[in-house]
Parts: sequence; C-alpha cells; structure tokens
Amino acid sequence: MPKKELAYRPLQEKDLESICTFPRSEEELFYMFPKARYPLTPEQLLGVAENRHDPTVVLVNGVVAGYGNFIEVHERDYCSIGNLIIKPLERGNGAASYIS
Repeated sequence: MPKKELAYRPLQEKDLESICTFPRSEEELFYMFPKARYPLTPEQLLGVAENRHDPTVVLVNGVVAGYGNFIEVHERDYCSIGNLIIKPLERGNGAASYIS
C-alpha cells in the first residue's frame, strides 16, 4: 500500500463543495455542525467559517480529506475545537489526529 502524505492549509472557497459531501447523514452532520441543516451547503459552511479561527483543511496526497476550525483560541492556555469532519473514506487513517 502506498504511503499517504498528510498536509494542511487554510480553507479555500474551492474546497467547500467537497467538504459538504463528508457528512453522510443528519446524525453525522449534527456531530460536525449541530446548527446546520442537512444536507450541508457551501453557504452554511462558509457562514460559520467566517466567524471561527483558522478554518483548515487536511490533505491526503493533495486531496481534501478533512476540515476543522476553532471556536476560540487563548494562546498558551487552551483552544476549543469548533467543527471537525473527515471524508468517509479517510476515517480511521490518522487525518483527524493530524489536523488536531
């Protein structure tokens, strides 16, 4: 099996459509983003990302495989994770650990 290369970068508008496909049900979306309505839309995702810290995507071999952000950040003290979701085919492969 080829080695998976993990990387991260800031969220870009071109990522939104792909990320919106990650939650496969209302229940999954609830755990990612409780205030959203299923199915997730780019507008919903962008609306919350604009009010969060460091909206970030994780890439696996250059392809968006996860998304996360922080609600609040207190440098050298603590941070609160906001939304976090991993592409279904990448779950269990370390992408969530990498992004957090």
